[in-house]
Amino acid sequence: MGKFKEFLGNPEKVQTALREAFEKYEKGKSGFIEEKNISKAIREICTNYVDENPPADAFDDLDDTSDERFDFEQFSRIASDFLSSFEAEL
Repeated sequence: MGKFKEFLGNPEKVQTALREAFEKYEKGKSGFIEEKNISKAIREICTNYVDENPPADAFDDLDDTSDERFDFEQFSRIASDFLSSFEAEL
């Protein structure tokens, strides 16, 4: 739990993690990440930066819109909200 709070309390580290994850799953440098890769990117952030794995069902309701691609700003909001809510559950 301490690692998670420390991570979320460091905006530069969070931004770096978000950017790295986004770029890894961004297809063809299009500027968008596909909906199906958002959970992979967030899992990677959790594993690489805080040694925590979200529960398997954590992503069931991640996105309920019909848009299948997200730009970095949209991804950042989704991932940041998810990470904050996940941290609160620890």
